[in-house]
Amino acid sequence: MEFRPHNLEHIQARFEAQTGVSLPRRRPVRRIWRTAALVAVVAALLTVTAFGAGLFPAQAADDLHFSAVYEGDGLIQLQVENGSGQDLRLQPQVKLLHWTTGQEVPSLSGSPTFSSTEVPAHSTQSLTVDLSQTYNFDTLEEPGSGDWYYLLFTDQSFLFGHDWMCSVDFFDTETEEESPLPSPAAPAPDADSLQGILEPLRFYFEAFPEDLDAIRALDDQYVAAYTSLLAQYEGRLVPSVSPVLPGNRLSSAVPWLTARPGSPVNTLLPGCNWSSMGENRKYLATQGEYALVFSLELPLRAYEDAYQPLPLLYLFTYEKAALEQPDALVFLSGRLLSPEELAPYQVYEDERYVCYEVSPLLFPDLETYVRQYQAHSPGVDWDSIQMDTIRQTYEEARENLGSSLQYVSSPAV
Repeated sequence: MEFRPHNLEHIQARFEAQTGVSLPRRRPVRRIWRTAALVAVVAALLTVTAFGAGLFPAQAADDLHFSAVYEGDGLIQLQVENGSGQDLRLQPQVKLLHWTTGQEVPSLSGSPTFSSTEVPAHSTQSLTVDLSQTYNFDTLEEPGSGDWYYLLFTDQSFLFGHDWMCSVDFFDTETEEESPLPSPAAPAPDADSLQGILEPLRFYFEAFPEDLDAIRALDDQYVAAYTSLLAQYEGRLVPSVSPVLPGNRLSSAVPWLTARPGSPVNTLLPGCNWSSMGENRKYLATQGEYALVFSLELPLRAYEDAYQPLPLLYLFTYEKAALEQPDALVFLSGRLLSPEELAPYQVYEDERYVCYEVSPLLFPDLETYVRQYQAHSPGVDWDSIQMDTIRQTYEEARENLGSSLQYVSSPAV
């Protein structure tokens, strides 16, 4: 999709309608008025930005990803990835617009129906949106219309900064060719992935509820269970050190480790991606510990130049001195591990820190992991992805991870 000048005009019109800020379109006669106009526009933009920062939630555009696949009969499968630290609560409202003109498609009297409107923090959800009573799909499904469409979703009545867009096709609903990847598989525990998990905590890793309330209840039960269980190891447990703060900002007081620009794994780290949960929405360690996550970006089917991350590597960092204490233990993925048991996962060490890449603890079999990810990621263009490519990327990234790390600032060691 090519960005043209008239697209900018539509963006300007939407900006003016939602903010009340008038953007100049004609060239003034005198330079002094041009300068004054520019200053006024900049001031207005800064005012709106400052106002928005205080009014809007901290969900940045990079934290939320939407993709849509039309399934026919007015039904849209919406994939929402919420990488932020707070839950997303969509309103059951949708706008459908023409890509080239930015104009809304006339709607019918019926309202859209959502299978769900909540996407928990650090999770990916598939929602079904029924627009069969909202738009005339006999017209939208006609091929050769010569236009693209995109959907707008909101959590605050389409206020400026509170809407998210994703493109959608209505005329290509035929069954696609078989994916070169293995068939998708629903999340399910296997003997290898459960090996070593403490018996009182196995219930958490064996259950995969779909209802949001059930998911939250299971998380709460797990936190209560491991808190009670780990109390007997007080003084021996070594927590990971994690630079995550509200808003996923790095601490300026501590020299944290991250990927070196230009390194083999740098392309797997789009931004600072810290997460307390794995791709299966299970806690990686305790509730307050975070891993640095390296992901492979997979292309989306319905939106050009858009991607969805497949988490591959999970890096935990620990204070070296703490691990050297007698009887030290680390709690990871429902397991209690000694530094000796963690040694096979070590990828980095210096005078201050030791880093472990723990993906083998989370998914012993990569192919099974990808199949389970595929089952709840229908928006990904799986036809263009080869399992061998994913496996090669994963193996090369693990091999080069240790030599690719650097400190955000010079360490005081």
